Amino acid sequence: MDWNVTDLTKVAAISAAVFAVLRAVFGRPLVRIIVNAHRLTWLLVAGGFFAGAVGLLRDHAKSNNPFDWFSPLGTLVLEERAPGPVMIAGFALLNAFVILGMLAFCHFRLARDPGSFRKLKQLPKAVQYYSGLRGGIDFAVLLRLAKTDEARPEVVAMGVNRKEIQDRLDAIGRKESADTRIAKWLELAGDLHREFQAMNAVLEKGGQGGNRRILLDVQYGGYLFQYVRPPKSGSDVLFLFAVTVLQQEVSNRQFEEHFEQMIQAIRNITAGAERL
Repeated sequence: MDWNVTDLTKVAAISAAVFAVLRAVFGRPLVRIIVNAHRLTWLLVAGGFFAGAVGLLRDHAKSNNPFDWFSPLGTLVLEERAPGPVMIAGFALLNAFVILGMLAFCHFRLARDPGSFRKLKQLPKAVQYYSGLRGGIDFAVLLRLAKTDEARPEVVAMGVNRKEIQDRLDAIGRKESADTRIAKWLELAGDLHREFQAMNAVLEKGGQGGNRRILLDVQYGGYLFQYVRPPKSGSDVLFLFAVTVLQQEVSNRQFEEHFEQMIQAIRNITAGAERL
């Protein structure tokens, strides 16, 4: 049997050229930004490629036996010239498997893109999702506060990685439960908001407005605080507060990365709603 991979090389070269053009057109990382943000769309594209390839091979084989459909693909690596429909089917199958490979990478290695959260009912899920990722955020809460003197923060959504919190508290020698610590963090979130209002009086001297976001790098981990609806906008205040108990997550910026993704998801969800 004489082997000749010329036809297979042509198929691979055309596929590579297609993905290179897509990368050049979008001008952004194809997998991280384009594929990961639209996983379902790309899954349908892969399915379309696969269905088209199977249809071409079935017609070429003129058989209802699935084992006969794929036997013509052998001509891609044999001396004999592969027929046109088989070349096209090979191109479609290769693209289908490449896309499925990219989707597998996104599923196992990348967090969901914030753009995949769009509906108001997804808000609790989004906050919990980014809090539950390995590393990064241990606890996060989205709070709403009315602009009255006696108003108390209302929990809109909360994300807790309870096992990670407990493990990290034990590691730093804090003899308390995760639930006890979470209660203290909820109280701290409201306290920070009030302190920032006092700080804004000082910041006004700079003429660039008040605080919108702040990272507090403390001895054991850190806190992130950001206004989604600042005090000077609307009839109430909406802010996100997040915590990590591990200093490494602050140093390697994974804490901030997950927080930024959470903020983007919240903004995507709230963009279409006048009020939460």
